[in-house]
Amino acid sequence: MVKKYILLVFLLMFINSLIVFAADNETSTKSVDKEKGYAWLFNESKKVNWGGDAETVSWVVLALKNNRNYDYKKALDKLEGMEDDSNWNDDIYETALATIALKKTGKNVDSELEWLFDRQEEVLESGNWFIQFLTEGEDVSCKVIYEDEEDKEFVINGTEIVDSSESCSVIGENWVDFEECVKDDDADMYEKFETECLSGSNVKTSILFKNNANYYIVDQDEPLEIENSCFYGNSNDCSCISTQYASWAMSVVNDQDYRAYTLPYLRSNCNENVLDNIFLYMLTSSEEYYNYLISDEGQLEDGSFDGDEYKTALALIAMKGKTSSDVTKAVSWLGYKQRQDGSWDGSVKITATVLYALTADVIPITTTNNSTSGCGDLILNNATEQCEYTSDCDEGMTCSACKCVAITGCVRDEECTIPGYTCQAGKCLPEGECAISSDCDPGEICVNSECDVEQVQNECVVDEDCIVDGEVCESGICVEQGSSWITWLIVFLIVIVALIGAYFGYKKFFRRKGSPKGTGFKPNNGPFTPRSEYSPTRQNVPANVRQSSPINDGGQDKIEEQLDQSLKKARELLRGK
Repeated sequence: MVKKYILLVFLLMFINSLIVFAADNETSTKSVDKEKGYAWLFNESKKVNWGGDAETVSWVVLALKNNRNYDYKKALDKLEGMEDDSNWNDDIYETALATIALKKTGKNVDSELEWLFDRQEEVLESGNWFIQFLTEGEDVSCKVIYEDEEDKEFVINGTEIVDSSESCSVIGENWVDFEECVKDDDADMYEKFETECLSGSNVKTSILFKNNANYYIVDQDEPLEIENSCFYGNSNDCSCISTQYASWAMSVVNDQDYRAYTLPYLRSNCNENVLDNIFLYMLTSSEEYYNYLISDEGQLEDGSFDGDEYKTALALIAMKGKTSSDVTKAVSWLGYKQRQDGSWDGSVKITATVLYALTADVIPITTTNNSTSGCGDLILNNATEQCEYTSDCDEGMTCSACKCVAITGCVRDEECTIPGYTCQAGKCLPEGECAISSDCDPGEICVNSECDVEQVQNECVVDEDCIVDGEVCESGICVEQGSSWITWLIVFLIVIVALIGAYFGYKKFFRRKGSPKGTGFKPNNGPFTPRSEYSPTRQNVPANVRQSSPINDGGQDKIEEQLDQSLKKARELLRGK
């Protein structure tokens, strides 16, 4: 009996592992329900009167602004109301995110950008700056022109300096130490200078930044520039997080008069983990950092980054415009992590970040509308458009075809009082136009306020891009979904085979000895005599033992009596049933 229970337990564990495996395969293609996510985000933010810290409200604004079905203006008003003297809580991290949110909604951020720019600090002790000259082997004379300083001259043969007008130790070296040989002082936060070599000479110059034993090529364009700054955190020291977000904000604004001079610091001090490389790729677009992100060190097999929803969303933002299978895997994983209520981790901040990462700002939208009017490009042109989002319209109005129209429910076309409007999906809309894909007929999607059935080259990024029912997005292409029922069919067949194997295994190894096939234990047909292939032998039992009654007779009679009673009760229960 014990053996049967052990076998049953192992069988159940095996079946459970198969079901879990099938469920994992099922979730690998689970799509994101963006509308459910937006509904949760909007309602949760509204519950707290759009409150929270500046970081969270900034993400809410970024997420809602790209969905014309939700009004983001109250969240934006809340964010602006939290601002104090061009910053938020005197915090670089929060101010950076708020600046991005304001910029993306078309606000002027000159004062906020200036506040961030003034918070840059020099990184004096983190490394050394070198000027490298590369020639084709002949002796070439070059000079460095820096501010009002006297020109510094150097003679280079290949990559080796063979003569110098300066007393600094550069002879035989591969480069010139800028701080020792040109400026004679530590480099400031920003330095700019030019090099000039003999006419006709083929010389390549570049700036190198050395930190410990690592060298980084910083600039190879004339005039050469040294960037030597970071942003401080709460500890009044250079902080990777503060520097990363502030640099991101300044790159989004993209004002050449207010630049972040932080890349050398980020390259040399903030390059160890997934988050570091996300920002480095976001700021440089260097394949070096992209390759790290999609490697085994960066993206996990399930498609996530560090198994973290927030980091995975940031990675999608960094990989903006990419349509690779790595992006598709990340989006699918986010679909798997989405909760039943539509949120991610039950967090307003994380949900908003994920939704923003899946909007047009980040993931490109394929359109087939060749109109040059600009309607649907998410940029409000007041000369030709009334709105791009519903929030651009007055209360009680909705944005349709970049025009503010009354929000009216309907069942029949006759209920639409506006000339040229018909009832589409319960809304009065201009004939042939739409606000969202649900306004269109089955199999159509809403593209630039028009219902369209076309899909360029059947490309996709998320499952929602596939307009044919039953198709999912795999490796950037819409394919027919078949993995779900096939997976469960395979599981079912495996379970059947396992059960058959378990049955024959039990019959072979755990069947009661002495009960061969076709012969059972029959207590009412006389005593049971076990069979054996060995000849019986006479046991030498002492006379006093031989004469005594069997010690188990009473116990055996009691067991049989209990068995009869159990059978009798079973019959009575069956009759009653």
